[in-house]
Amino acid sequence: MKTSDGAFHQCFNAQAVVDAEHQVIVATDVNDNAADVANLIPMTAQTIANTGHAPTQLLADAGYCSEDNLHQAAGVSAETGTEFFIAPGRAKHDDPAPVAPRGPIPKDAGAKQRMARKLKTKRGRTVYARRKTIVEPVFGQMATLQNAKQLLLRGLDGARGEWLLLTACHNLRKLHRHLGTDGLRNLATS
Repeated sequence: MKTSDGAFHQCFNAQAVVDAEHQVIVATDVNDNAADVANLIPMTAQTIANTGHAPTQLLADAGYCSEDNLHQAAGVSAETGTEFFIAPGRAKHDDPAPVAPRGPIPKDAGAKQRMARKLKTKRGRTVYARRKTIVEPVFGQMATLQNAKQLLLRGLDGARGEWLLLTACHNLRKLHRHLGTDGLRNLATS
C-alpha cells in the first residue's frame, strides 16, 4: 500500500463491524487495499450471515462513502430494512451546493447529497455520533490490551489469521466481562 510518506509498504487494512450494545465484533476481514470503500456491502453481508439477521442501523465513516455504495446500500435497505448512516466526507470544490436541510429534497439531488442531508438532521447527528463510541473504542482496546497496533505476520493469509485471532480474543474478553466466570461455566455445561 502507498502510505502517508509517499512510499509503498507491506500493509493491511483491517475491517470490523461492531455490535452497539456490547462492542462485540460481529464481522471482520483483512485486505491489502488501502481504501475502505469496497468493504461496505461485503461487511454488511457478512454481518447478516454471522448474526442471522440484518442490523437495524449501520454507521460508517467517510471512507466507505461512494455513489455506488449508497445505491447498493439503498438496495440492502429495501431488502432487509437496515438503515445506513454513512458520512459523505468533505465536499470537493466542484461538488454541487449542499441541499437545504429543510423542505422537500430536490429530485435531482445525488445519493451523497441525500446522505449529507440525512446526517444534518437532528436524528442523523444523534445516530451518527454514536459511531465513535461503538467502533473506535474497540480498535483502541485491541491496540492497548492486545498490542494490536500492527500485525506481525507477513502475507495476506498470515495477516488475516492473526487479525481473526485478535478479534476472537477481543470477543472472548467481552463475553467474559458480560457473563462473568460463572456465566461462562454455565455456557460450557449447557
